[in-house]
Amino acid sequence: MSYFVSPRFTEKVAVHVVKNFLNLPRVPVPLILGIHGKKGEGKTFQCNLVFEQMGIDAVHISGGELESPDAGDPARLLRLRYREASDMVKVRGRMCVLLINDIDAGAGRFDRLTQYTVNTQLVNATLMNIADNPTNVQLPGSYDSEPVRRIPIIVTGNDFGTLYAPLIRDGRMDKFYWEPTAAERLEVVRGMFEGLGLADRAVAELVETFPNQSVDFFGAMKSRVYDDLVRQFIQDTGLAQVSNRLLKSKEALPQFAEPQPTLEQLKAIGAALVKEQDRIRELHLVAAYNPHGEANAASETVSQNGQGETNGLQGRSRPYSATAQPEPIAAEPAVATHTQTQLIAPEAKPSGVPRPKLEPELPPLSGNPDLEAKLEYRSSQRPKLVQPLGPTIRSQLVPIVNNGYRLGIEVADKRHYNANSWQCYGTAEPHQETEAIGKLETCLAENLDCYVRLVAIDPDRKQRIREVIVQRPQ
Repeated sequence: MSYFVSPRFTEKVAVHVVKNFLNLPRVPVPLILGIHGKKGEGKTFQCNLVFEQMGIDAVHISGGELESPDAGDPARLLRLRYREASDMVKVRGRMCVLLINDIDAGAGRFDRLTQYTVNTQLVNATLMNIADNPTNVQLPGSYDSEPVRRIPIIVTGNDFGTLYAPLIRDGRMDKFYWEPTAAERLEVVRGMFEGLGLADRAVAELVETFPNQSVDFFGAMKSRVYDDLVRQFIQDTGLAQVSNRLLKSKEALPQFAEPQPTLEQLKAIGAALVKEQDRIRELHLVAAYNPHGEANAASETVSQNGQGETNGLQGRSRPYSATAQPEPIAAEPAVATHTQTQLIAPEAKPSGVPRPKLEPELPPLSGNPDLEAKLEYRSSQRPKLVQPLGPTIRSQLVPIVNNGYRLGIEVADKRHYNANSWQCYGTAEPHQETEAIGKLETCLAENLDCYVRLVAIDPDRKQRIREVIVQRPQ
């Protein structure tokens, strides 16, 4: 099998690694390269292939190692692995990198229910310190005056918007969003199915049949091709003797000839995989077993990796036909800020939308300056009154939820907006117009100085259909 590695992916990794081993005077070189994108698109796999092509040794850290029952252990592990990579360069005379897989799973904060521990803070602080002082990485409780070799760090993940903002700022982390193009995806799949007797036209048709699936979907499809051969081996050996045959026998492990599946067989396997995906997304049996979890699931956030999947267990509010297609959303009108919507006469509020209570009157001041200062501070910390949506923003929201799309609400301050790093505020299921309006009104009231945008997400294809900014800061 010949693996295909995208030239632009190879170029990005190679340039980052080589720049960190060069001596470029007065040129700030980010130590960390962050490769983020949708799940299953081959970020870590392609990194390893590029390392193999360039003769680079890699020291690996998993996102699961970034937490521990003992405070400080993950931060110490980062420093140990970094110094280990530095020593490997001296001993082996080859370039080395520190590769941290799925960093957002270990150090990210996906929603308000994610526990933020001391280890999470220490991991972020340690990575920032290493990025700022790459040749002075000390172990806790000791100090070594000899500088260590600068080692480039590559981190992979799905949603870097969940990470600590100062860690991913420019200068510390060079960010690279990876999503293969149609041509790159075709080349990857063609390399996967090499040797199975499929023509290039058949491979192209197979990719076009499942256009919204990731690269690893086709890898799982190829794995299913061998199921019949393995099943036949189990039947010939006997279910009770399989363990002895594989582990205790002196005979070599069985070798299977390359199967020759037809295009129709591969399509049937792919359809079965898609069906299993749909079952997981639609059943949500835990909500039936634990009805008290539905309220929490409704407040879960949408991931910003382009998949639109919720972290909770809330399913769609009503079943959809497999052949039904949502109606197209109306063309995007001019963007209006929340301040502009306040000048429009309020519309009648649908029944059932919760309204916040007005602020209670402050007690009379006693002439005490400290009491006056406390009352003024408390008043400034109270949430702003929720204003009803104007017709312009309502015309953006209503077609999304009424046409069968899931609604995502995202916010970003000016700095994160310039970096295209949005935080998810909340979601609303399809056909839940009242809930969606209530959440958007609250979001606009709590984020007057931020950008706010709406995201239409196809619940079946798990893709973002449209993004529209409905508020810009003054």
